[in-house]
Amino acid sequence: MRRWGAIAASSVALALVAACGGNAEPSGKDWTKTDVCSLIGGEEIATYLGGKQPHGERTDTNGRPTCLWKADDFHKFELTVWRPPVPDVFKDKPRRILDVAGKKGYVTSGTAISCDLDVEADPAWVGGDVDAQPGPGIDLNNENGTCDKLAGTLKSVFTKLGW
Repeated sequence: MRRWGAIAASSVALALVAACGGNAEPSGKDWTKTDVCSLIGGEEIATYLGGKQPHGERTDTNGRPTCLWKADDFHKFELTVWRPPVPDVFKDKPRRILDVAGKKGYVTSGTAISCDLDVEADPAWVGGDVDAQPGPGIDLNNENGTCDKLAGTLKSVFTKLGW
């Protein structure tokens, strides 16, 4: 009987720990409060947007801190910090997988002037979505150039985040 009592007590203790701390955020800053517009400087944005340095506009659509820099209706750079509801959607047959600061970056689409790259990280993923304007810094002869460039930009984002 003592054995069952010990097992029951252990189960209750484990359930209490899981209930109290199972969904706690990792220690450190709350990622939902991230100032995403401060993570990339205007000079870096200009290399994607034909030399233009538009003001970043922050949104928090669906609890995802996002910053959008738009040069015009067709050329933009969007940075998002988020947790995908179904991460396997990105992991299952991505177009490419890139190393971004020692983390896996999943390219879901990309051309010489566009890229959609989401990087798996903890406590949250970081995503970049670019429709670049041809110009200095964008190699029209390299189909993977914009995604490779974006991976470098996101590496510096992770450095600023300290992740």
